[in-house]
Amino acid sequence: MVPRMKAHFASLGLSETQLQTVEVSAIGAKYLLAKAAWKMTVRHLSGDRKEVDVFATYILERKDENTLSIVFQIDHQDLATLIGSPPAI
Repeated sequence: MVPRMKAHFASLGLSETQLQTVEVSAIGAKYLLAKAAWKMTVRHLSGDRKEVDVFATYILERKDENTLSIVFQIDHQDLATLIGSPPAI
């Protein structure tokens, strides 16, 4: 599913994603709660460029000492609406 989502957002003009902050807290020995802030850069065919701030919360499972897996993700906004198409001229 992740490759399809990546391709979809790229088709909307998403060109760059940068992790801004992460707050992590343990949920027992095996799970973590991570709150992340991202900055996304969108470039439209018209040449317009915009940056949007995006926030998400993740439940991560610790598979072993060096491996985490996303169990659940909550986006705090509608990414497609934020990225969206440029305003009509």
